[in-house]
Amino acid sequence: MIGKPLSKPRQSVEQYIRSIGRHYLNAVIVMTLLITATYLTMLVALDRHSLQQKISFLTSNQFIRFQQLANQTRALMRASADPTLPQYIIIPMRDDIHRAIGDIRAIKTELHDLDRSISGNLLERLNPRAELTVQLRRELNARLEDFLGRATRIAEASAEDRRQRYSFWGPIDFASLPTAC
Repeated sequence: MIGKPLSKPRQSVEQYIRSIGRHYLNAVIVMTLLITATYLTMLVALDRHSLQQKISFLTSNQFIRFQQLANQTRALMRASADPTLPQYIIIPMRDDIHRAIGDIRAIKTELHDLDRSISGNLLERLNPRAELTVQLRRELNARLEDFLGRATRIAEASAEDRRQRYSFWGPIDFASLPTAC
């Protein structure tokens, strides 16, 4: 009989320890799930932020390159107005314009790929961009492509053709001219 009273307290202590162990295990499982969910949420958010940073960087580079292209094209038009300017000065200017056009189109392609990547992001699917934002981006790309087409036509035109256009239009910015230029 001495053994029986000792076994009951031992059983109740064992049950108590098992109960604490189950609660501890459940708490560990819940905490692991919460930590995993937080980690995955942060991973998705940081991925989107990284994509947005890349888009911002490339957009800035594209704008800078666009400004350089506009200035290079204006310089080519002014240089073409002088009939005494040798071709060995004009040819590198044309090559620089073609290089700038290629750079801008490459950046445009990268931006398109990044935009597609950001569209596949989980946060973007949960909270999509406004249709106006997408429409403005398309309109900007169309205007940029139109500008690049005009710059290409000016770079590929003969010196005589550029000279005649410059003498007719004068210092008017070619970017504001209709697509007939």
